[in-house]
Amino acid sequence: MTYAKHRRWPGAATLLLWWRMIWCESPRPDVLRGLNSWKWLISERLRGNYIDRTVQVRCEGPLSGRLAIAEAVAIDRGAILWMGRTGSCEGRIQIGSRCYLGPHVYLGSLHDLRIGSDTLIGAGAYVITANHNTRRPDQSIMEQGYTGADVHIGRRVWVGARAVILPGVTIGDNAVIAAAAVVRRDVPEGEVWGGVPARYLKPVFMETSPERRETRCD
Repeated sequence: MTYAKHRRWPGAATLLLWWRMIWCESPRPDVLRGLNSWKWLISERLRGNYIDRTVQVRCEGPLSGRLAIAEAVAIDRGAILWMGRTGSCEGRIQIGSRCYLGPHVYLGSLHDLRIGSDTLIGAGAYVITANHNTRRPDQSIMEQGYTGADVHIGRRVWVGARAVILPGVTIGDNAVIAAAAVVRRDVPEGEVWGGVPARYLKPVFMETSPERRETRCD
């Protein structure tokens, strides 16, 4: 005689855990998750901001007073906003009105990171206010903490795709940062900078040469 094998299905708690691990949430302890994440997302959308549901907010410590997003801001798929805290440093991010953050933009702050109104940040751009210390050969880099300074991006700035803005940089109004540039020093207003490391290329506002006429799509 043969006996039928009885399949034992996982319980509801196990299924919920699997779902969270595989599909829903990051295991990082600083990620805004669950009901708190949805409350933040809904409140921003009710204020007129378009925040994709895949945007991840990471905050070490309380979020209140550390993330300020003005009106008519759009943050696209996969962007990460990280506000760290170590010693006397506490990260804050301020985004002005009518800004756009493209897919997979990373904003990482242990200081003040401010973005002026009407600024565009292209896909995959990386903006940080802190970097790892590398001064002690007897310690791993992970153990040496951070060093950095505030980053200020002005109004009506265009940061190209995959550009990197390093700690302590101030970018003036109406500036343009070329795609994949690495900016490690201040950029005056109204200038185009590009390259690795980024350097001045040309003024933003200049007449189009007769050899290169481009079609406007207003």
